[in-house]
Amino acid sequence: QTCALPILICEDTLVNQRKDYRRNLQGRLRAQREGHVYGDESANIAALQGGLNQNYDATDRIAEEERNKSDQRTLKGLEDSKEATAKMMQRYRDEFAQMQGSTTIGPGEEEGQFRARQLAAEADFWAKRLAIARRGTEGYKEIQKELDGILRESNQLYASAQNEAMQLEKERAKFISSSFGDNLDLSRDSSTTEDLRNGGRDSAAMLESMARGSQIARQNADAWREAQIQIGLAAGTLSQYDAASQIYQLHQEQHARAMEDLQAKRQSLTQRYGPEYSTTSTEGRAAWQDFGNQAAAVSGAFQVQQAEDQQNLSNQTVMG
Repeated sequence: QTCALPILICEDTLVNQRKDYRRNLQGRLRAQREGHVYGDESANIAALQGGLNQNYDATDRIAEEERNKSDQRTLKGLEDSKEATAKMMQRYRDEFAQMQGSTTIGPGEEEGQFRARQLAAEADFWAKRLAIARRGTEGYKEIQKELDGILRESNQLYASAQNEAMQLEKERAKFISSSFGDNLDLSRDSSTTEDLRNGGRDSAAMLESMARGSQIARQNADAWREAQIQIGLAAGTLSQYDAASQIYQLHQEQHARAMEDLQAKRQSLTQRYGPEYSTTSTEGRAAWQDFGNQAAAVSGAFQVQQAEDQQNLSNQTVMG
């Protein structure tokens, strides 16, 4: 027997319904823990939890609609008054400053990545307020200025991050070519090969250092690209389908670069320890094992991400 109830968009009904859901759900969970039920209750429990989640979503929608109506009434009464518009914008800027103050850099997050995430949230803040303003009013124009400023800043920072990442990639490729070359054969066991291998350790260490710097730059550039997509959605310059397509393309490019990084690391390990299945040192075998694990992780993560992206694209196509 299914326990889910239909959602009725009425605040009093939602409150009572939420109490019923909680009481029913808690009772079933308690009975299940204490062994007072027979059979599998997982379907009923899942249905109750789903209904409770829908109830919360409906409650949130009502609250959001009421806030929008309140803001619309405020704007309607103030739209013709510059003084009132100034007061409204000051209120918005105070809310904006409070939002900025509550946003902090995450663990392991680079400064560029944090700013990209922050700017996307800022664009969303002003886009929501633009959506409830009446087009052509002073309030609408002021909000649009704020959003336009964010769009300009994000475009500039995205271009800068992209240029830095491309420059570091070029420098790394040039270093690989000059240090390792395309014809270096480390498979022969000779004194010349051993000298090349030993002499290449400093170059390999430099390559790893350059790879780390390049990786950070690429992560910053990708963070800005994702922020650009989110800002485009917020500002209405991108459709949901276009955003999903661009995210899909970004993940494809990230995987291609990850494969290039693995190839560069393979060259580095070959230079340092010899070919994968010929190395005899414990350190070399451990390094090659770690490389294999990393390659498997990259492949597995990409398969999961690709499936998610394709499903998202399919959903947007159906919705469109």
